[in-house]
Amino acid sequence: MVYPNPFNREEAAGGTVKFMLPGRADVDIYDIAGYRVYSMEGVIGRIEWDGTNREGGAVVPGVYFYIISTENEKITGKLFIVR
Repeated sequence: MVYPNPFNREEAAGGTVKFMLPGRADVDIYDIAGYRVYSMEGVIGRIEWDGTNREGGAVVPGVYFYIISTENEKITGKLFIVR
């Protein structure tokens, strides 16, 4: 589960998107051009993403794609950032 979606930094609890993970997982987030803006490996339980890219700058509003990879499956989805 990924929430809130759509994501507004100003309104989300703690200013982050929450990813509830099915056990140990890797999480990757890509922009519409396919550039990986965020990556976290070997996480258990939950992560929070503050909407920044790998260089620490805020990503622009738009559509982003996430891939949650576990040992047995890949979960994909869209994340909408509005602010």
